[in-house]
Amino acid sequence: GAQPPNPAHGLSWAVGKTMVFFKLAAFERLKFSRLELLIKSTTLVQAHWRRNLKMKAYKAALKHVRRAEAVIRLKQARLDLQRRRQQGAATKIQAFARRNSALRKYKAIYTKVVKIQAWRRGILGRKHAKEYKLYVSARKIQRQWRRYQDQKIYTILKKAIYVAQERLRLSVAKKQMQKLKKEAKEV
Repeated sequence: GAQPPNPAHGLSWAVGKTMVFFKLAAFERLKFSRLELLIKSTTLVQAHWRRNLKMKAYKAALKHVRRAEAVIRLKQARLDLQRRRQQGAATKIQAFARRNSALRKYKAIYTKVVKIQAWRRGILGRKHAKEYKLYVSARKIQRQWRRYQDQKIYTILKKAIYVAQERLRLSVAKKQMQKLKKEAKEV
């Protein structure tokens, strides 16, 4: 085939059957370009590889951090629940103590009020008993007086009845006697 014309200064490369041959300056330039390209490609591959490693490490760390946060939140929730239970229990204990204290005070006041009422009722009861005793005594006197008055009237009436019966019997006896005398005269 046709070959390209040779420049005046000469070619920096030549083509063989299976290879291309370079002069030293062109080979060096090509070698450095190739080396630079290799370095850039290697850097890019390493960057991608490191990025993948870091992303995997980040994902694993993120997973562990989330698990740790969940454990911490769970522990915090348990602590909060325990604190709330303790506060609830403390509130119940305080309420129970206050209720017992109020109940004791109420019972003490109630006992005093009952004593005062009993004392007052005792005074009123004794006063009432005294008045009732006076009333019963007056009633007994009145009953005895009425009985005496009735007895007096009864005695007078009884005597009057005896007298009336006596007079009636006497009158009946006189009439019978007159009747008998009359019969005796007739016989």
